[in-house]
Amino acid sequence: MQSPSGRTDAQRTELVRQRNREHARSTRKRQKAYVDDLDTMLRVYVRPARKLQILTAEQKSEIFSNVEDLSKCNAALLEQLQAPGDDAVATLARAFIAVAPFFKLYSTYCGNYQRALSTVAACRASGSGLSEVLASCSKNKDARGLSLESFLIKPVQRLTKYPLFWKDLPTMSWPVTWPN
Repeated sequence: MQSPSGRTDAQRTELVRQRNREHARSTRKRQKAYVDDLDTMLRVYVRPARKLQILTAEQKSEIFSNVEDLSKCNAALLEQLQAPGDDAVATLARAFIAVAPFFKLYSTYCGNYQRALSTVAACRASGSGLSEVLASCSKNKDARGLSLESFLIKPVQRLTKYPLFWKDLPTMSWPVTWPN
């Protein structure tokens, strides 16, 4: 059956499948970039800073919170998103369902975010040497000139993007037969 646009059911179905595959590809690409950013933050800032004697254990905890757990959660999500499958929507849904229980990690991280920034600012101002260490870290080519604070905001920003993803998901699975 042809729609008013002149497309057959099979053509419309293929268009929807192409759109879904592109959406899945885009989701994987954005998730990979985010996982790479978390990994960079861990390698360039978190792990070296945890070894510093100029920060107390409490300061380290306040600044970095549970970012390592968030990194593991998002790496697992990326792995699920990259799982083979013919149905892009089902693959996306399965991936998010598999890691959804771990998204509560964002509650801890986001709840601590302002304290992290305050602690970084206080440590920078204290003359403890943290400013120099962080300036050196930002010069690492992997950091791309981004400051610690620029990396610390990334999980907060990422959390706000998930509702946008879920808002688009129903349009990916709409029935493709005409006239609906």
